[in-house]
Amino acid sequence: MKRVTEPQDAVLDEALDWMVRLQSGDFSDQEQQQLDRWRAQSLRHDEVFLQLLASLAPVQESPWRGRPSQPLVQVLERPRTRRRVLGQGLALLAAVGSGHLAWRWLQAGMGWPGELVTGTGERRDFSLADGSLLRLNARSRVLPQLDASQRGLTLHRGELALTVAADARRGEFQLGCSAGQVACAAGRLLLSEEGEGIRLATLDAAAWLQPDGLPRTRIAAQRSVLFAAGRILQQGQLRSDEGAWQSGWLEVRDRSLGWVAEALRPYLPGLLLVDEALAPTRLSGLFPLDDMPRTLAMLEQSLPLRVQAYGALCTVLRAV
Repeated sequence: MKRVTEPQDAVLDEALDWMVRLQSGDFSDQEQQQLDRWRAQSLRHDEVFLQLLASLAPVQESPWRGRPSQPLVQVLERPRTRRRVLGQGLALLAAVGSGHLAWRWLQAGMGWPGELVTGTGERRDFSLADGSLLRLNARSRVLPQLDASQRGLTLHRGELALTVAADARRGEFQLGCSAGQVACAAGRLLLSEEGEGIRLATLDAAAWLQPDGLPRTRIAAQRSVLFAAGRILQQGQLRSDEGAWQSGWLEVRDRSLGWVAEALRPYLPGLLLVDEALAPTRLSGLFPLDDMPRTLAMLEQSLPLRVQAYGALCTVLRAV
């Protein structure tokens, strides 16, 4: 029996096509019926599909978020161990082959059925059933929960901008995340992963914040709060550079290179790593999110660093 990871396996190719269609955010009931029939055609179809679905979890989340990158940078200099280290989250790409399948897998936003998803370098707008407007930054995943009695969504990954429509019948819009709950009756807000916490920014209306284990607190308009389960990490006035990604730009006002790198990661395939000595370096500027070669060149020209790429799987910002 062939291994399901062989790149020439037609069943694997078909299963990947279904995965990409599932994550599109517009998977119809008719397509779901077609997928069910495809899986029922043979035991092999179903096994391959379930194995790919199970493999999504380690790939969806970067194992290097919030961790020192220097050990990986050093190992990348040793080609014999490069593949083994990259295997944390990228082994699946090597398994499905180095051609078009791996590239599609990297670029596609990988989501579960029912989620709204964006892939690498993709921003996307969604009109929700209650009249609210949602914009997702690149590599983001949310699960909407809207019915006759409630409205809300859960942020599973990435960053969102939400314009909440007033709804007297269903009341507040509820946003869940890994660190707690946010509620808003009407107005615009931002919610995003940032380091080990979640960032809430209220643009033009108040919201209610309840980190796990803490009481519900009102957050006034034009405020920015970084929180984690059981604690508030940082709070203050809304910064002028928050939310600039919506127009395709990364606006940086006295931020660290480490913060900039985290904001750029969803726009590059594979991993983006920064030398630890460089990570605290402060910088300001305006960088185009839809032109990563230009953005990386701007960083290389303005800071004492060089950009080193290891194919499409890893980019390193190294001190010179």
